[in-house]
Amino acid sequence: MGRKSSILIAGLLLALLPVAPALAAAPSVTGVSSPTTTGSYKVGSPVIEIRVQFSEIVNVTGTPTLELETGVTDRTVNYSSGSGTNTLKFNYTISTTTNPDTSADLDYKATTSLVLNGGTIKNATAEDATLTLPTPGAAGSLGANNAIIVDTTPPTASVVLETIGSAGNATARSTELGNLYLVRGTNSPTSVNNILSLPANERTTGTAIATINTDTNVPAAMLTSGPYKIYAADVAGNLSAASALNVIIDAAGPNVAMVLVSTALSNSSRIAVQSNETGKAYLVRDTVVVLNVASITGSGDANFNEVTISAADTVTSLATSTLNDGSYKLYAADTVFNLSAPFSTLITIGADSSSPTVTTATPFTAETQAAVAANLVIKFNEPVAKFTTNNTKTFTLVRSVTPTITTGSLTGNVVTLTFSSAPGLIVGDKITTTSCSNAVFNNAASAITAVSGSTISFAKTNVDVVSAAITGCTYTATKNDGTTDLITSSEVIPSDGSRVVVAAFPNDNRVTVNPSGEMLLGVAYHVLISAGAIVDLATPPNSYAGVLSATPQTWSFSTGADTIAPTLSNSQSDPPNGMTTFTPNRNITLKFSESVVDVANKFIKLCTGAVDCATPVQTFTLQTSTASGGLVAVSENTVTINPTTDLSFSTTYFVLIEASAFQDGSANNYAGMATCSSHPCSYE
Repeated sequence: MGRKSSILIAGLLLALLPVAPALAAAPSVTGVSSPTTTGSYKVGSPVIEIRVQFSEIVNVTGTPTLELETGVTDRTVNYSSGSGTNTLKFNYTISTTTNPDTSADLDYKATTSLVLNGGTIKNATAEDATLTLPTPGAAGSLGANNAIIVDTTPPTASVVLETIGSAGNATARSTELGNLYLVRGTNSPTSVNNILSLPANERTTGTAIATINTDTNVPAAMLTSGPYKIYAADVAGNLSAASALNVIIDAAGPNVAMVLVSTALSNSSRIAVQSNETGKAYLVRDTVVVLNVASITGSGDANFNEVTISAADTVTSLATSTLNDGSYKLYAADTVFNLSAPFSTLITIGADSSSPTVTTATPFTAETQAAVAANLVIKFNEPVAKFTTNNTKTFTLVRSVTPTITTGSLTGNVVTLTFSSAPGLIVGDKITTTSCSNAVFNNAASAITAVSGSTISFAKTNVDVVSAAITGCTYTATKNDGTTDLITSSEVIPSDGSRVVVAAFPNDNRVTVNPSGEMLLGVAYHVLISAGAIVDLATPPNSYAGVLSATPQTWSFSTGADTIAPTLSNSQSDPPNGMTTFTPNRNITLKFSESVVDVANKFIKLCTGAVDCATPVQTFTLQTSTASGGLVAVSENTVTINPTTDLSFSTTYFVLIEASAFQDGSANNYAGMATCSSHPCSYE
């Protein structure tokens, strides 16, 4: 055989031999990812699904596992589904067991983190899959394909200790980004959902934190008054503990009041205002639309005046200067700018052409037991001043009927004088007689030794006369001290003198006249006042009309030995003590045993609950704005209390009155009922 034939035969033999098939590649991991949305997750978040994708369809037996890098304690998660597909699914639930899970970018532990755990992962031809994972953080890894943050650490919240109004902001911080929440201190939420399920007026809806550990303003709008804590929630939803400090929200506007005036005020006058909280009071033109303090202060100087209220429930002078003529409303704002409702009565600023008028005067007209040393006290409807140009304007205290000496006798140096009526003198008073029809009876400062009806006796010392008689004398008298004059006929007190005093603000509508002499006991007196003795503060001033004539006697009274203090009649008051069917919108009427006047700065408290009345329903400070404007009215023996708001149904109330809050015309003080030791109280 030739060479070519040998080669051909060899080739044919090779072609006839069987050929082994090429080996197929084993299934391998092509990438790891998750359908979970990029973001931060915490304990309680939905299960995070992790998907391992293979190069071909694989079948799974048993429960392979995947180890995740989750901080101090790495979590191993079990295969859940995917057999018969090219994607196997593993479910991860965030945990705090042993150590809280944490990861800035969730990934598996290593390239070898996928293990069979006694199971199998094979392809259709039963070839084992290669389990090597992409390097953590590298292309194809979970960390590269997703940005899942595992955060189980709550932030720390803090707040500045302060009091803010409903329009204010709490100043708060958080150690992490997220949201800040104001939550009423009576609540203890454990999650953001807890917070958002609270009543809307007890929590805020969340304020975003722009920068960690930096002051953030958290608005307090719509929240009710009370203490609040700050909570912080990070972006994963972890909720902080409550802040250590409270922020106090004061959402309630103050109550404002004033001493009412019945006339227009000039722009050089003032009003007496009061608030139950410190802050400011504002007198605002009624054409200004008032929504808040800013709308007042932005309205222009000619439209408002303000004054600082430095003490609650204290009368403060609010000037009318610089204001244009017109009608004005009174407001108060507290220190956190909560605004009151306007006072119920408008104040008119303009030309004041009305004369001041008297509202009360003591001793009362028709009083029968006025004290002999009583001052004349006159209260006007507006601030006043006294006439001081000269002494031509006067107050005159006049004895209504002045007895005359009709007859007299002198026997053994004892003078007996008979008057036309009871003289009002008592034993010990010293009488001086002049211009007697018989000069023998002229005598200086002799002490009266006996009084009987209209007859008196005294020892005469200036001359020894056996007997004599007279038909009349002029007389004066002093008390037994020899210096205090007794007003046997009248005393004239000039308005420009020191014995006429106008009280200082807030009682500058009150004039006190202090006679130098003392009235006689059991004697009737009346008062005359010159027109213009008192004027108001207008420019030019308007004059008080005065009391010009004794006919009729518009201000008259009698003295007496009144040592009995006024008392309160619980049974005649309305409601009577113990009444259980009192209508909530009715006034409270107190009935005293005699006519009374209120005493400045004494209190009446309307109370409910504990007997100490630590938080009164309302406090009325007498002769200040909390009692003026119809809230407390005094008329003879009746005191009417008009609470600002109606009383509540099915509620027990009681009244406390400070000792000496009221006194009668002889300056006898009402004992009061300032405390209550147990229910029922004295007037309940």
